[in-house]
Amino acid sequence: GVGLLLFRIAPHCTSYHATDFAATALDYVRQRLSAAGERLSHVELQQRDADDFGGFEPQMFDAVILNSVVQYFPSVDYLLAVLRGVLPLVAPGGIVFIGDVRNLQLLEAFHLSVELQRAAAALPADQLQDRFRKRVAEERELVIDPELFHALQAQFPQIADVQIRPKRGRYHNELTRFRYDVTLRLAPGNGARPPLAIDWTRDGLTLANLRQRLLERDGAAYRVSGIPNARLAAEIEVLERVNAAD
Repeated sequence: GVGLLLFRIAPHCTSYHATDFAATALDYVRQRLSAAGERLSHVELQQRDADDFGGFEPQMFDAVILNSVVQYFPSVDYLLAVLRGVLPLVAPGGIVFIGDVRNLQLLEAFHLSVELQRAAAALPADQLQDRFRKRVAEERELVIDPELFHALQAQFPQIADVQIRPKRGRYHNELTRFRYDVTLRLAPGNGARPPLAIDWTRDGLTLANLRQRLLERDGAAYRVSGIPNARLAAEIEVLERVNAAD
């Protein structure tokens, strides 16, 4: 919308194509590009929808970024159609970055956190439950289970690796607690050994023994699941109590 990523990334690229469906957003970015002069003359702006790939050549991009936009897509089918069009445009070894995705697994916890901020201390648990479940039922944005992106590898075999990370940030807020970023990396890889799958709780992990495991595997990768999210500990505890009282 306002080029926050563009003006950070484009100076390090040989070419940069930025698209948006809103003419007003493009006009704003165009004014800033004009002020930057020749330094960003390799940036091209185009008005188009997310599923419009006309004029792009196969494998012409090292990276495609869909940042803070998929929550406004009309459906999961539309998202899959966009990815189906995007992946052939990415060169081998390149990435598709999908940023700021709302987490379906945490949808109840998110709306519970909102209602907890509004609720009186003496509000009965059943009323609190009715309030946040009503908000869940009325949700209108696209909210996606992270497992969907892992499942993409079965449909799109050119995806060699899927990385899902909580959003980084200095403060705990809606973005850093309830949203995540996805990186789809295309084959071929760098010849490294495949990651070893381990579970934080089942395998009794701590930061110290995970570090030791990494050293013992000589820099090879682990895929760690089930890591407790300290940012959400309070909401998860309340959610479990409220649901247990149902």
